[in-house]
Parts: sequence; C-alpha cells; structure tokens
Amino acid sequence: MATVVSIQSNFTAGELDPLLHGRVNYEPYYKGAQKIRNFLTVPQGGLQRRFGLSFIQDVSSFGITSFSDVAMHSFEHSDGSVYILLFVPGFIRIYFEDSLVANLASPYLAADIPNINVTQSIDRLIIVDGTNQPRELVRTSAHAGWTLGAPSFRFFPSYDFRNDYDSVTFTPSATSGNITLTSSGPVFVAEHVGGLYRGNGGTVRITGFTSGTQVTGFTVTDFIDGAAILGTLSFLGEVAFSDGRGWPKTVTFFQNRLTFGGTMSLPNGIFLSATNDYFNFNTSVTNDADAISVIIHGRKGNKIIHTVGYTSLLVFTTHGEHSTSLVQEAPLTPSNAFFAEQTSRGIADPEISFIDNQIIYIDKGGKIIRSLGYNAEKVKYDEVDISVLSPQLIRTPLDSSSFENTDRDNGTYLFYPNSDGTLAVYQTLQEQGVSAWTLCTTDGEFGKTTSINNEVYFVIKRNIDSQDVFYLEKLDFNRFTDSASYQEFVTPESVITGLTHLEGKTVSIIGDGLIFNEQQVSGGQVTLEKEVSTVEVGINFIPEMVPMPLNIPTQLGNNLYLPKRIKTVFLDYFKSLGLKVNGVLVPSLEFGDSTSFNPIEPKTGFSEVPLLQGWDPREKITITQDQPLPATIRGVGYEVDI
Repeated sequence: MATVVSIQSNFTAGELDPLLHGRVNYEPYYKGAQKIRNFLTVPQGGLQRRFGLSFIQDVSSFGITSFSDVAMHSFEHSDGSVYILLFVPGFIRIYFEDSLVANLASPYLAADIPNINVTQSIDRLIIVDGTNQPRELVRTSAHAGWTLGAPSFRFFPSYDFRNDYDSVTFTPSATSGNITLTSSGPVFVAEHVGGLYRGNGGTVRITGFTSGTQVTGFTVTDFIDGAAILGTLSFLGEVAFSDGRGWPKTVTFFQNRLTFGGTMSLPNGIFLSATNDYFNFNTSVTNDADAISVIIHGRKGNKIIHTVGYTSLLVFTTHGEHSTSLVQEAPLTPSNAFFAEQTSRGIADPEISFIDNQIIYIDKGGKIIRSLGYNAEKVKYDEVDISVLSPQLIRTPLDSSSFENTDRDNGTYLFYPNSDGTLAVYQTLQEQGVSAWTLCTTDGEFGKTTSINNEVYFVIKRNIDSQDVFYLEKLDFNRFTDSASYQEFVTPESVITGLTHLEGKTVSIIGDGLIFNEQQVSGGQVTLEKEVSTVEVGINFIPEMVPMPLNIPTQLGNNLYLPKRIKTVFLDYFKSLGLKVNGVLVPSLEFGDSTSFNPIEPKTGFSEVPLLQGWDPREKITITQDQPLPATIRGVGYEVDI
C-alpha cells in the first residue's frame, strides 16, 4: 500500500457526459466533473456559486399561462436608455430600470408570440412574426411614450406564384406611360395589383385590376413595340407579402439593407430592400442599389428560420446554413447575389447568439448546440458541436441569452432555459481553451430570457401559495437567493414586509451579513430575531459538485478500476463560507448566524477534511453549500491510499 496526493485545479471542461467517465486518456477528463449544479465555471479554472435572481414583477396577470405565451426582447435607444420588452398576448409590456413604464396594445395573439423576431435600426425596432404585417416600435418620448405601427412599403417584392399563362398572349395598349394590359385568357387576379409584368423589353407596375383579362399600370421600362407577347416569354408576378401569401418571419440588416426572410408561401425566400431605403423592395430595375430577391434551393426543402447579418449574410434553414459570397469584397447587388450552402445541419427556433467571436445556435433536433466560425483558409464557415462533451445538459432549450462582462472575472456565458425547467449554462473563452457546460436549477422552472448591456432577465414559473405564477426576475451576482427581495433601511427593522411574491414559501434570510433562521412568509412578511439595516430574503438553492472518478497514474499505469481509499480531501477556496465535503462543514469556513455579534468575512485559503472512506474503485466526494453564502472553489486535492 502506498499513499499519494492528487490535485485537480481546472474545471474548464464543465460537467462531462457519463460516457466520458472512463476516458482517462482524454485531456478534458482532468478538467471536468461528474456533476456541477448551481456552480459556474470561471476562466481561471475554478467553480463559483452561481448568481442569484432579483424579483422584478409578477407577470402572471398579463395573460401568461405557459412559456409559449411570452417572448422577451431588448431595445437600446440612442440616448443610452435600455428597455426590456415583454411580448404577451395582445400587448407589449415595456420596462425601464426594472419598472414597467409602458403597456402597448399589439396585434400579436398567443399563437403569434413564439414566432416573433426583431431587429433594431437606430431608434426603432422592426418586428415580424410571419402572420402579421411587419411593425415598427418607436419611442416617442422618454420613457413612457411609444408607438407601434405598420410601416408604409414603397414597393413590395414580386413573385410568380401561379405560372398559369403559357398558353395566352399579353398585349399592351401603348409602349410607355399609363397603359392597359390585356391577356387573351383569364389569368389576372386582384392580387396582381402591386406586382409586375415583364415581356418584350418592357416592365409594367400593375396598379389596377379590371377583370381576369385586363389590368392597368405604368411602364417602368418601355416595350419595344405594341405587338402581342407570348406568355412563354412573359413574367407575371403578384406581391410576395400579403395576408393571403404571408408576411416575413425573419428580419435583420445587412449592408444598409433591411432583409426579410421566409413567408408562408415562400418559406425559402430572401428579400433585401434597396440600399438605405428600408421599405422599398422594388425589383423592376436592377441597378446595384436596388432591391434583391433570392429563392434558396437546397438538396431538401429549406424553410428559413433565422437570418443574420455578419461578415456575410447568413441564412439558417431547417436543413442547412447558407451564406452570401465570402470571396468578393464588393457590396451585395442584384447581379451578384447568391447563397452557398455552408453546412447541412439545420436549426431550431430559439434565437441565435453572438459571443466570443462565435455564432452559436441550437441544432434543429434541440439536443445539440453548434458554433459557426469563419475559416479564412477554407473561405467558408466551419461548424463545431460545442455540446459534445455535455449533451446530457441540453434538453430542447426554449430560448437563449448571453452575459459578457470583462469586469466580472472575465465571465462570458450563454444561458439556455431547457424545456424541463433547468438552465444550461455555457462558458466560453476561446483563446484560453475554456468551453464548459454546467446546469442550474431553481425552485420552479426557467423559461424565457433576454439580455442587453450585461443585464440578463428571465421569466420563471414558480408555485407560490399553491398557485402557479410567472415572475420576471433578473440575474444578480450580488444576490445569493432566487426571487430575492433586497431592502435597505434608514432605521434598522426587524419586521420585513413587501414579500407578497413569496407568500407561503420557506425563505432564506441574510441580514447585515448574518444568516437568519429560515422562515415561512406569512401575510407578505417575516419577523427577525434582531433588527437589521440591510436584508435579502429569497429562495435558497444548493450548489453541488462531484469530481470525476479518481484516477491515479502510477508507474504501473492508471488505477481507475483498482481499489483506493481517500484519506483526506484538500479544498482550496477563495472568499468563501459554508462549503461542505460529503456533508461535513469545512473547518474554518463557519459562517455567522443571527446569534453572532458580527458577520464573518469570507475566507481564502485551503483546508484539510479527513474522510477515511472505504476501498472503492469509484471513490468519490460531493462538495455542497446549503446556506446562501459566497463560494469559489479553486481546486480539490486528495490524499489517497492505493
């Protein structure tokens, strides 16, 4: 028997798939853990108790009965004001500095909410959902003045939906000006008004419907002569956007063009406005600055899910990702517009994220998160499965948001509320090789999320006083509980009110840095044993970490499957209190409670925790913290008999 010491001080591979628990020859094995709950990885290698959640408002009364009834987006005004937008059936609720400042009627019904996509142009937000005509949300005065209206299109794009005129001829009444166009058979319909006719060198913008054989319009380009034109040499298009044909589902900006994608009748159509003329989709002429219409064809029927203006214009569909040219540096024009397939994976509905120089999206099956990055050598986008080491944490996400703040431990995180109510968290820092997934839970279900300027918001479903409710809550690294109420008093208080949103809940209480006994909220309040000047009252959560099965490389090889006994655990911590190893409080990490005279400052250092467990080849330890206190684990060491 020999005694050895083993140390792990890097957890930047996150929680690893159980299929990797035997891969001792794989480098991430020594950078990961079997289980990480309610801890976040930090790029320096350690683990930190996750953020708390500050309570903002109960939004249940807004017509929300499930997460599909709400969509969250953000808006930043040019004056620096930041707003959170809550789309609920029939309304847009607008928040500024965590207060509801506007409640705007909208045309979006419950069935429309999951399909809402937005993009921002200076001080206006353009909204599409595939069913309703696009809308513009504009702030007219700070902070409560807002308007929501349908923009006026100068011209709609045109498309030949019918193609039923090969056997007829078309005869213009004149070669130029305002004309009448007559067909030899009934092919015209009222939907052709606003559309285009082309033939014999001429182009007509149709402005009036007379009958199935006659329409009126004006020439955009003149006909060569007034002779009858064969249908096989003609184009007859109606407007591509309408209540009958559908409205765009996606929207973005690219090279000073407003870009719409996907309609009910043209699910694979991409439409770019004229340059700097955002609602002009006139394709009757083809100058470089004119509008562009492209139908994307692939090996399978492609339905456009998202469009992204990036280094190129990226189009994400159900069966692949496509991009405009990555070779030419000239602006996109009607003459050079094409989309080349980059991958053939497909995408799910939740929003695409941009973080750490990556485009990150959810695979169409909802089980894989992929990253798209430009490869200069190949002159194309490369795709990487960034969830391959932790697929068990990806559970058909409902939404996504990001947190990127170099002032916060260089933390760069993506948040994915899963369909089971958990929250998958991804930390990435490519230049340091950080790629880590962890999982967060709460007393309830994470649902929808959005972020802006390093502020992250969630809609969370909780059961309060035996009723299901939906709360708007905000990520807060200064809080240690969820649905937290933080209050400061000029004169110390012992009766803490304003807790109606926690009625009937057993809550944790932190007052003046001390931990008070848990209480059940009654009548919207709790009473403390002593007066405090500051207090946080909220729902506790338990961080938990289980390192990978212990493997000790020896001169004879690895001993993963051989008996071993952990005699002592060394826990290295930073500004922490209340950590436990296998349920045993780590020495020197005791914390102050309400009977203490002064709060105890968080400790930095390391401690030995004697265990003397049995001779188990799969010997393991569990590190937890059952009180709402600061905790950062820098490393874990073992003294092991082998």
